[in-house]
Amino acid sequence: MEEKRNSSSFENLILYFVSCLIVIVAIASAIGRNGGISLEENIFVIPIWTSLLGVLVALIRRFRLRKRRGEKPFAEIIVNDFYFDNYATLSLLSFVYGVGQGGLFGTALGFSFDFIIVSTMDIPFIQPSFMLLGALCCLVLLIILRVFLESYTVLYRTAQDFGAYIREKKD
Repeated sequence: MEEKRNSSSFENLILYFVSCLIVIVAIASAIGRNGGISLEENIFVIPIWTSLLGVLVALIRRFRLRKRRGEKPFAEIIVNDFYFDNYATLSLLSFVYGVGQGGLFGTALGFSFDFIIVSTMDIPFIQPSFMLLGALCCLVLLIILRVFLESYTVLYRTAQDFGAYIREKKD
């Protein structure tokens, strides 16, 4: 079972990179034609597209994982849970992390692609090292986001367990 999960994760990673490559080829074809987008004027086009693609891939992966685990979707919890048996907060945090993870990882990947493109071109006002710095900043922000959300989740779960302990002690 572990091998199946690892291969699925690997397949998702390959899907992500292939999708990014397709987007970059589409952007490059738009840039390369006469009257297309000028790369010198719009250097951040690639990180924006890879960021959006990253968010899409992360949300699809989140949806599949939640479905596989049998968890209720966030909208269903909000609409149908009148007794507060399920908590929407953790589902919302999962969504925030999915968007953040996909966006930041996609942006880092886009900056890496920009680094490769800019280092082969002679653009006087853009240093290629700034692209690597942008990718590094995105990865650091991703780690900070993960630590912050994990800390909040630990606090939230501790409060839930303490509330259950008090109710149990009361009876």
